[in-house]
Amino acid sequence: MNEIRDVRESMRVLPAFLQPIITWMTGKPLHEQKPLFKGNAFTQTAPALVLLFGAPLANMVLLKNSPLLGSMFLPLCWMGVVGAARKIQVTLVHQCSHGNYSGNRRVDLAMAQLLSTFVWVDHFDSYYREHILIHHTKHLSSKEDPDCAFLLKLGFRPGMSKTDLWRRLWITTVSPRFHALFFFARMKSNFISAPLYRRMMSFIYSGALLLAVAKYELWTAFALTWLLPLFPLYHCAALLNFSSLHFWLKDPTGDENAKDRMCSLTAGRFLGEAAPEHSTDPIKNVFNWTRWSLRMLFVHLPCRVSVLSGDLPVHDYHHRHPRCKEWANFIYNRQFDINKKYPGYNTPYAENWGLFNCIDAVFESLSRSSAQVSTTEKQDPILMVENNKSVFSQI
Repeated sequence: MNEIRDVRESMRVLPAFLQPIITWMTGKPLHEQKPLFKGNAFTQTAPALVLLFGAPLANMVLLKNSPLLGSMFLPLCWMGVVGAARKIQVTLVHQCSHGNYSGNRRVDLAMAQLLSTFVWVDHFDSYYREHILIHHTKHLSSKEDPDCAFLLKLGFRPGMSKTDLWRRLWITTVSPRFHALFFFARMKSNFISAPLYRRMMSFIYSGALLLAVAKYELWTAFALTWLLPLFPLYHCAALLNFSSLHFWLKDPTGDENAKDRMCSLTAGRFLGEAAPEHSTDPIKNVFNWTRWSLRMLFVHLPCRVSVLSGDLPVHDYHHRHPRCKEWANFIYNRQFDINKKYPGYNTPYAENWGLFNCIDAVFESLSRSSAQVSTTEKQDPILMVENNKSVFSQI
């Protein structure tokens, strides 16, 4: 874990008007920085829904009227749709499950069911059971954790070398079987295993979409701008997030208590890299800043939008304060907690910068784990689907 240099503070040299944007993009504020305004459920939900429906609609219009221009904008559309869908799942529905979204249990349940219907992800009842009753307990990151069980079923096992774990990750992202299983699990959760009213919501919503597409004969554009990002690209983004989410099966130390253990299983995951140091050579300065800017825009920004969406960069703060009602300001709340010396905890926050460094840190921990995996835990993931277990609810 990288705590040697404060990467975010190195960006202080940039203009003040850029700092709120950089804070959102990296997921981390400057030490004393405060938000321009306090976020709430509306400010978090409205942009996600506008992007989810607006981006594909705009791109479909472009494809119909100017195929070349529409094709050029497809990558931006994909990034926006994946990011919006992931934020709906990992931030909005997630906070609903904790009762934090509005503070009203009925409203949170209704919003969770509605939002999860829009992106065809796990219904509330299943998500609550696995996330709240198991994941947020002493079973976090253990073999009993559904998230960890999912990882084992995909072939990520303790003791494997980092090289083999990385190879497994890349193979899985392009595996037709993985995508088929993920798709099947999502369809089952929406149309088969959900409560009757939730199934009706899914049928009505899906039917209305298909009727609209058929009426305007937009099948190809619909597949390119909506189905592709909402399914295979969504699956890849979910897997990349899941691979860096926690230090799975991390060996415990003898002197850590429950709080210390929980803190050791999480770390901040921030997007970006240290700003270039000043050089007396102006040409070198231009080169370094150009390289830094391009990497921020074309490497870290897509990862922030599509993979570590919403409050995922500060997921470690969420585990320390799962019932915090200020969830819309988590990025700043984590830094405030650090400034106050994280009251209630002895363990300082840890962090990694760059998505691939975050994944590598998890794989390093998993490769050193001495946890024993049974034959049952190595079974093929299709068995979990056939046994009516939700394999993909958490990712």
